[in-house]
Amino acid sequence: MSAGHDGAAFDAGYDTAVLVVRDDGILWRKTTWLWLRERMHGWPVHDVLRVELVVAELLDNAQRYGLPRYVVELVLDRHAEILTIRVRNRAPRSGAGWPRAAGLAIVEALSEQWGVVAMGNSTTVWAKMRFAAV
Repeated sequence: MSAGHDGAAFDAGYDTAVLVVRDDGILWRKTTWLWLRERMHGWPVHDVLRVELVVAELLDNAQRYGLPRYVVELVLDRHAEILTIRVRNRAPRSGAGWPRAAGLAIVEALSEQWGVVAMGNSTTVWAKMRFAAV
């Protein structure tokens, strides 16, 4: 696993955080979880858990239907109190798209809105989550 803009937690003034995940077995899940916890240090536990679940579902789908590397991006809009989560993967495996399954139903239930953008050699799935006073 490697990280791009891996700065301090959102409460330290950074509004964008990016993590590049290689598919290297089970280790990437724990590393991603720790990275999220660091970025969201000081947030209410229930909000952290919501974000962790959405990121986990989007990464699970990226691994299932796309190819590594996976890019996780968190963008915090403090004015609108919205956190946008994006997970990008390379071209889909075997021409498969991102079918709507239980994981995406969870994403829909926990987010304000979500969607899929396929461009060229990559697919990005995004979700917007609202938070009070982040």
